[in-house]
Amino acid sequence: MKNVEALTCSLPNGEEIFYRSYGEGDETFLLLHGNLSSSLFMEPFFPYLKGCRIIAPDMRGYGDSSYRGRIDSLLDLAKDLSMFCDELKLASIFAGGWSTGGAVSLELAALRPDLVKGIVLISSVSCQGFPIPPKDENGFPIPGGVYPDRQSFNQDPLVSLIGNSLMNRDYATLRQIWDSMIFTKYRPSDEEYAAYLDAMCKQRSNNDAYWALTQINMTDEDNERAKGTGAIGRVNCPVLAFHGDEDLVLEMSQAEENKAYLGDKMELIVLENCSHASTFDYPEVISEKIISFFQEHA
Repeated sequence: MKNVEALTCSLPNGEEIFYRSYGEGDETFLLLHGNLSSSLFMEPFFPYLKGCRIIAPDMRGYGDSSYRGRIDSLLDLAKDLSMFCDELKLASIFAGGWSTGGAVSLELAALRPDLVKGIVLISSVSCQGFPIPPKDENGFPIPGGVYPDRQSFNQDPLVSLIGNSLMNRDYATLRQIWDSMIFTKYRPSDEEYAAYLDAMCKQRSNNDAYWALTQINMTDEDNERAKGTGAIGRVNCPVLAFHGDEDLVLEMSQAEENKAYLGDKMELIVLENCSHASTFDYPEVISEKIISFFQEHA
């Protein structure tokens, strides 16, 4: 895309973070991608966010960023981003993210309340995590089931399928997954899809990322998958959240859980006839609300 700068930042922990920079303005928006993607998936949304500077990194293990140290949690990614912002000398930002990126934004805000003055959650994972239950012999989820450890989790049929598809650059399978679960409303052109599939297959953290998604629990209550860290109580900034009513990846309950723990700090906007790919389905609606949010909390 025209006027998008492609840059790299070296972190003190040895990781190299690739990022896209676009636009200018008084406010800086750290915009995070989801799992099985990269900052490339955020790029079509950039032009709608007028009047602000957008910094969109590939998180560790995704896209063109490094993966020298294995992640164990989404907090690991938030710690990377904390260092990233310090290296870029960003002192006050709005942070936001799509899907997995939303949960990382919450972890970052809890970790660095001095840095993050507002959060935007776009079809976000819950602060209580994303359950991936064991499957029975027919491949159906076992209600209430929990994988006992990381090794058994890595054998999950869906996690294995996606991991193998990435490793083998199986574009056909990956496209089938996205067409059936994510791009159910918006359909990229063949040229766009080819670029997205290529970006997907750069991910090296598939199993680790899915494990981290099941293990996040920022509440003060333990659940069947993970102990609560209480970190959600340290999120004191305003939160603007969007969630599609036809999201096939993350049910509305994920947004409702965030609302339950954030209370009046969070405004939830339900997007009708909207899939998980919400910035593709309704870029104008979402961007208009985000810009107003920035202006209100500048």
